[in-house]
Amino acid sequence: MRTEVVSGTDLYKKAQTILENKKSTFEEFEKAFHWFNLLLDGAKNVGGESADVLYFSLGAVCMKRDHKELAILCFEKAISLRPNFLEAMNNIGYIHKKNEDSDSAKKYFKQIVDIAEASDDLRPEYIKKKADYYCNYGSMLISRGTPLQALEVFEKGYKCDPDHRLNKW
Repeated sequence: MRTEVVSGTDLYKKAQTILENKKSTFEEFEKAFHWFNLLLDGAKNVGGESADVLYFSLGAVCMKRDHKELAILCFEKAISLRPNFLEAMNNIGYIHKKNEDSDSAKKYFKQIVDIAEASDDLRPEYIKKKADYYCNYGSMLISRGTPLQALEVFEKGYKCDPDHRLNKW
């Protein structure tokens, strides 16, 4: 029997492909979970430069598998390694929103907006992400009964990306 040797980069790409594929099966997510864990163990042994991304990816797999508590732990670890990891914060906010914990969701979405507003990053892809952050925070304000405050936040999102999907409502 022949054993295939796969580089860490190839393993990451295979796991990431599963994660990004909307049609991936539970079994495929199990493989991705295992592969990200293997990569994380390796990263810890060589200094862990990319450990933040691996924890984020592991958290994303946990979200897809509906292991919300483990996903939050992974995202929190990613944030501890990269303090302004907005996508990790956003995913925690999203999990709290799905769990109907609007206080926690609002806290995360507000923190993201504050960090994004303080950023001087003008890359077009960042500006589009900023619109996402405004829309997430605005939707939390709507659900908490503060529509006027939400409108102000949505207007900021609209300025970032007038074509954003949530700017249509």
